[in-house]
Amino acid sequence: MRSHTCTSALPLDSLLGDPYEFHSRQRFLLSLLTELHKARSQLDRKESDIERFYNDIVARAEEYRQRDKSYFAHMRAAVEHHLASMLRRVEELRRDPQGEIDHLVDELLADRDTLRSEDVANALKLYNVEIDATDVLRRLEAAVEIYYENSGLNAQLLFFFIPGSNIAGIYDVSRGQKRFVRGTFPLLFKQDATWCLLPNGSIFYCGGFDGSYSREAMILNLNFKNGTMVSQMLSSRKWAGLACDDGWVYVFGGCAGPWLKKCERYSLHDKSWTAIADMNEGRAVSGPTYWKRKFILCGYNSMHIEIFDIESGTFFTVPQELANPHDVLSFVHGEQVVFLQKEKMMLLNLEANVSMEVQNIANLSQTYTRISPLKHDQLYYYVDDRGRVWSINVEVQLANVEDILTL
Repeated sequence: MRSHTCTSALPLDSLLGDPYEFHSRQRFLLSLLTELHKARSQLDRKESDIERFYNDIVARAEEYRQRDKSYFAHMRAAVEHHLASMLRRVEELRRDPQGEIDHLVDELLADRDTLRSEDVANALKLYNVEIDATDVLRRLEAAVEIYYENSGLNAQLLFFFIPGSNIAGIYDVSRGQKRFVRGTFPLLFKQDATWCLLPNGSIFYCGGFDGSYSREAMILNLNFKNGTMVSQMLSSRKWAGLACDDGWVYVFGGCAGPWLKKCERYSLHDKSWTAIADMNEGRAVSGPTYWKRKFILCGYNSMHIEIFDIESGTFFTVPQELANPHDVLSFVHGEQVVFLQKEKMMLLNLEANVSMEVQNIANLSQTYTRISPLKHDQLYYYVDDRGRVWSINVEVQLANVEDILTL
């Protein structure tokens, strides 16, 4: 019987390996499994952290969204309230243009000066406000027009037109407030031009110098939205005196190289110019002062006071003379006419035909103006050629600068 010999057999230890090595591998595998378990736990925790972080972001985003929604809702409500308030004020102005609503006009004008139609339209579009922007501005402009049409000279406004621009400074004497407006008309204001207020509250503006002496004239609305050119004066001039009476605008004297005696007047009805009598002396006429159907005229280049009689259309010179032939302004105070020449205050009773009383007035340094002073609360206000608003207290012989109308 043939025997079989297994020559390839390996010892059992060889098959199982070194016991020490086997246990080492076992420990290694166990440690690896432990690390994998820890890693898995950490991963689970990180996934949980990521989930919490994600949920936190979602929650915060929703919070911010709600907050923004609340903010925009608040802004929308604010815009709606503001525009609705404007409309209520416009309606109040429409219902009672003669009433005590001047403070509302100030606020409306402030809004109108800063809001353009496209600005309002954009705001309405952004906040989805159901109010027509064009209608808001149209109604606002209409209310302002009604206010000025009914206010006339009672508005007590002083003006300073900034040469070379279409910007004017406006000082409201009754409120002690100023503002600046930019006109939308093409004509730029000229140096040394002249103006006066018309009974309907408009401004008549003419003459001046911008390299040559001007004959141009125009009528401006007080909101400076537009200016209407009228026919040119018969004579070019600057530094003229302007006054309005019974549908006529009178232009006295001025300068066009030589001092002018020439005078003319413009018919607001016929829209035409007519020459009137010449003054006795050529001069730059400060704001003419109205006195009993007459205009009192004085100004640079003459120490004499002339009076224009509106009824007869003639001039006559009073015997009293001013202190010097420099700039002077005049106004009626009680029974007397007051003439101011810097630190000098002269009082004249034209009815009594007596000598002029001369006093000193404190703080006054500039008496050049184009329009007669306005009276408010026992003070007289005017704007000089530097844009300074002066107040004059005749009783205590004191002058003060109240404000300045230059940018």
